[in-house]
Amino acid sequence: MSLSKKKEFNYFSINCLPLIEGLQVFNIPSKIKSDAQEITFSHLDMKNMGQVRDRFEGQSYYDKIYQGLITFYCLEKMTGKPVASKFLIRRNRSFSWSPSNINRRLYNISSFTFGNLPLIDHTSNLATLIFCIREDYRTTYFCGILEAKHLSNKKNFIKNDNLANKNSSLLINFEILSQVL
Repeated sequence: MSLSKKKEFNYFSINCLPLIEGLQVFNIPSKIKSDAQEITFSHLDMKNMGQVRDRFEGQSYYDKIYQGLITFYCLEKMTGKPVASKFLIRRNRSFSWSPSNINRRLYNISSFTFGNLPLIDHTSNLATLIFCIREDYRTTYFCGILEAKHLSNKKNFIKNDNLANKNSSLLINFEILSQVL
């Protein structure tokens, strides 16, 4: 484990792990996995997961689709309304996961896997909904809403060293999240 990943995991253990038991939990049905596979096959013009994994960017593309569908599933359970149609996501390869319109308000969406920290766009002026997905992709926790006013407070974040996400930082302070949606 790299030094930066170890530091991130330590922050997760200190700031998120103690709170995780009290968070809203969603059990993810296996249908989400088959939907993610179907969409990935359609977008990448492939027939099975072996082909997807053999392709350089295939697995990361599948993971992105799967995490997006998990997040939308949780949002639909929370609001009782459809958030995005599988048909729309399948048809539109450049489908934008974030921002999303929930209860007539736009939110950024951030999902991250257990043991990591959520990556937040600190240049945004929208509140961010944060979901933590277990490594087995069967359970997801709703961590809460990061209001836009907290984005400028540097003590809530550590800088991300990934150049692809230059407008993003890793959220380390989970006590500032609200739970109202």
